[in-house]
Amino acid sequence: MKSKLALNVIVVMIVVTIIVTCDRVQAILTASFGKVFHNPIVNGIDVYADHWTKGNSLKYHDQNGNNQCDHNAIYCDIPEESATDYKMTSSLINFINENVDKQWFIAAGFLRPHLSNAVPIKYVNGIDFKLKFPNTTLITPKTNLNYYDCDDVYNKKMLFRGKLQPMINRQRKTSSDIAEKFPKDTYEFIKWYTAAILFIDSQLLRIVDCLIENKIYNKTIIIFTSDHGWNSGDNGMWCKNCLYNKVTSVPLLIKGIRPVKNKVIDEYTQLLDIYPTILDFLGVKKKPKLDGKSLVPLMYEGSKGTGIGGVGGVAITMYVRCNNLGEIPGQSCMSVSNKNLKKMCKMMPSIKYIGFSVRMTHNDYNYEYITWKPFNEVRECKKLFGYNVPVIVKNSSSIDWETSLDTLLFKNGNLVDEPEIEKYFENIFLKNIH
Repeated sequence: MKSKLALNVIVVMIVVTIIVTCDRVQAILTASFGKVFHNPIVNGIDVYADHWTKGNSLKYHDQNGNNQCDHNAIYCDIPEESATDYKMTSSLINFINENVDKQWFIAAGFLRPHLSNAVPIKYVNGIDFKLKFPNTTLITPKTNLNYYDCDDVYNKKMLFRGKLQPMINRQRKTSSDIAEKFPKDTYEFIKWYTAAILFIDSQLLRIVDCLIENKIYNKTIIIFTSDHGWNSGDNGMWCKNCLYNKVTSVPLLIKGIRPVKNKVIDEYTQLLDIYPTILDFLGVKKKPKLDGKSLVPLMYEGSKGTGIGGVGGVAITMYVRCNNLGEIPGQSCMSVSNKNLKKMCKMMPSIKYIGFSVRMTHNDYNYEYITWKPFNEVRECKKLFGYNVPVIVKNSSSIDWETSLDTLLFKNGNLVDEPEIEKYFENIFLKNIH
């Protein structure tokens, strides 16, 4: 890859950070730190290590990641330098200091704010702004496809008033969920969750300070984002396994190298747009065919795109369900016990439904359209890292495009009944996805 510009790129995710420096490169050093490929550690080894010049050496899973708090504790105070994310940031900074004059690409992932939220107490005490309590209005379609019960790993960590509580009312007999039953505990949870985010902010500042001290900040592109949102009692739900706006929305901040005034661009984009954006920044002329679109024109020229793929167009999120209709899903289709990895293919439940969230601006209103389609999954087992992994056979699997289940339409965040708009969104959805 050759570039016309001398620049660095940093893509920061609450789960993944990517950093690139590029100066008419013939070769680029690559390195990974932290949670990049979502739990890539098998038997203490990063299975993607050979993809990088410097593979992931920090075993953040076992040292002090999600399980740093005592059993069943959902948050706790820890020394700052003991946190895995702090150690990961230190390793990243050392790499930059050792390779200032070289071209490099770094991917680094922060674990927090995943549960448990083990953070120094100073970040909790430093919250000087009012925290918003979740909207607990329940939306319960008959088939429950839009609803999700947190899996066991999170149920075990929710300790309220000294007793282990389910995070939601599993039986759905009343409109009351844990946020309504325990408002003080819920607020405390949100406070510690926010503190975990502030802690990650401080790690990002350490990286920025490193770039400034090495005089490479001005030729550095910084992209900050995340892979998904999170429910903290919102709409009666916890966790991330649904298609509501609180989960499908992620932050996206980009610092370029060309001078531009700070601004907020109120347009729908997708994470698919990040890769072509980086290629644009690097000055790559011959690009592969990509689903995403570069955000550079939107940033510097104010142009708006149309059609699928964000950039002023449509943002689409997909998720799957394995439960029967009328059954509250209690585990992800991808969940399987670590003790049974060798039986993974046989144990993983088959996908029965695929949900789609379509978001776009229409007539100056922000709309979100959610619909679920029956899915006939045909899978085969393939060996991957010594385990039998289920792989969907695309030519044999099929989606029932004519059937729509649990269809919901949100207008500026409020649930509405507008059949004509629903039909309009369904047509857009089928045109661009089917």
